[in-house]
Amino acid sequence: MTASTFAQVLATFLTDAWGVTLLVSYKKAWVHIVRE
Repeated sequence: MTASTFAQVLATFLTDAWGVTLLVSYKKAWVHIVRE
């Protein structure tokens, strides 16, 4: 595994993690809005 491949995998992982975090935050906010 080369450094560039590792960097690519790392970037993909971070992007996915960020996307999931945003999705969870969005869902929590949506539930909060709906309750009020």
